[in-house]
Amino acid sequence: LNEGNELLLEEYRQLAMRTRGNIIIDFNPSDPIHWIYDLAERDDADLFLSTYKDNKFLPKELVKEIERLKERDPDYWRVYGLGQKAVFSERQIFKDWKYIPYNDFPEFDDWTLGIDFGYSMDSCGILKISKQNDKLYVHELLYKKGMTNRDIAQFLKNKKLNNTLAFCDSAEPKSIEELRQMDVWAKPAIKGQGSINAGISLLKEFEIICSLESKNLQKEQQGYLWEVLKDGTIINKPVDKNNHLMDALRYAVYSKYKNRNDFFVL
Repeated sequence: LNEGNELLLEEYRQLAMRTRGNIIIDFNPSDPIHWIYDLAERDDADLFLSTYKDNKFLPKELVKEIERLKERDPDYWRVYGLGQKAVFSERQIFKDWKYIPYNDFPEFDDWTLGIDFGYSMDSCGILKISKQNDKLYVHELLYKKGMTNRDIAQFLKNKKLNNTLAFCDSAEPKSIEELRQMDVWAKPAIKGQGSINAGISLLKEFEIICSLESKNLQKEQQGYLWEVLKDGTIINKPVDKNNHLMDALRYAVYSKYKNRNDFFVL
């Protein structure tokens, strides 16, 4: 299995149940939490650590690039330079989310969708969220490039979610209107000055439980960092990249629950 940390635990299990010999998995330990670490601790498993120094065929230019990480990004250097398991850094915005199988979620009648549009360069991110007391349950539905508005509408209809309230990126009013014309209950997310940090602060008030199947959401959560200045100062502004599902989550939660005691009708 190449890049084993890209796989779901269920995918590994299905392979393991059909393998009579050995399974070899290679991976970069770039995830602070992952099922593969538990696998490595089994009595019948051996863990081998290697770094770029073990690759005698690596071009000098790549060696220099990797070694620059030592000063530029200690978190990356730990993983790609030293071969050590990633840890949650001070720049990590969300550190304590839980991941459980989707089948273990409670039964909900009230779901809300978050949609972040994308097309050629960025993935369209769609997830659904439900609230139970101070817990948010989150499940990834879509993470895909090349999705037109018609594709999105058809996807939601196939999932029987077109009548579920969806908060979308308000920067694309034309896309929202097109979804509405195709019978999707789409509304613009509440945004404005300070809404990003306000949305992050609101999310931190909840215990967030995500489905194990939401592998793209987990990657985004672990890579969702505060920006850092050249002198190493961490500032209260999230890095704006690889955050499509994080944005979709913020749109939905901030738009629906920004007044914690208000369950307003839309």
